[in-house]
Amino acid sequence: MRLNFYLLLTLLLCRTIYARTYGIIGGFSGVMVYNCKTSLNEILIKNGYGEAKSILFGPGVTGAIVINNIYIGGWGYMLPGEIMENGINRFYYTESFGTFNIGYVALNERNFVLIPKVGMGGCYKEIQVANSTINNADFSHLIENPGNLSIFKCNSISFEASLLTLLKLDFIHIGLSIGYIYSPQNQWAISGSGGYSVNAINSPPASVHNFYISTGIFLGAFTRNIQQEIQDKEDRKENGK
Repeated sequence: MRLNFYLLLTLLLCRTIYARTYGIIGGFSGVMVYNCKTSLNEILIKNGYGEAKSILFGPGVTGAIVINNIYIGGWGYMLPGEIMENGINRFYYTESFGTFNIGYVALNERNFVLIPKVGMGGCYKEIQVANSTINNADFSHLIENPGNLSIFKCNSISFEASLLTLLKLDFIHIGLSIGYIYSPQNQWAISGSGGYSVNAINSPPASVHNFYISTGIFLGAFTRNIQQEIQDKEDRKENGK
């Protein structure tokens, strides 16, 4: 049994090395992202907002080319803002992420593609807190006392590791991706235009760990070298297909 397993593994590795894949894909997906907001929620609950959600959903976009089995591309997502109120103020949270990816086509069968990949990019988180009881804002007063809205931002370089699988249906593919994103910068800052930024003291740390699952529809095509296609045809003939 063990010998059969090693023989099968060797065969798959040989096929991967022998079959050179080329192609291009692009498409849209739905993304589910999890990050821990325990520290943030402690402050929100204390101030009457309730808990911010740890799981958020949003749209994602992907584009890539494959040259000689090497996957080169990028992808990103944007999570719609979450809004909560405590009767006086309105709390708004949003998050987005984008990365450059490089990977390798580990498996390319007739109807299935498997691509592990890594990436580096950036993660952006933003919190807005506004006084929701104001219904008559005097422009001159707000210019002099701009205290009705506070914006906190957290920008970080990010590192990603993920696994992309594609079910090939001619030029339309169904994709499923799972991954992990590490964003080491977790300090919130009050930010403004012109590069103005001041770290917010006593702020809860932003989550540095993001886990995600995405699925979507992609357009494109994958091809293998001529020798591999000929070999596949011969294999199908031998199997009576």
